[in-house]
Amino acid sequence: MNIGVLASHEGTTLQGLLDACADGRIPARVTVVIGNNSDAGALRRARDAGVRFVVETLGQMATGAIRLPPG
Repeated sequence: MNIGVLASHEGTTLQGLLDACADGRIPARVTVVIGNNSDAGALRRARDAGVRFVVETLGQMATGAIRLPPG
């Protein structure tokens, strides 16, 4: 099963979901994270996990290639 996640903050819930999918507790995978804040920690977590992400801010959309600060 593929899962899409809406996120706008640090992403601790997203991390729990990523971990549960990775270790088999949830038989699924997170395939996209959608956010409205390009500085959100959730997008860094998605990038680190190799999950595609989309950011939409003020009606403009950037897909998977926004520049996030390192770390």
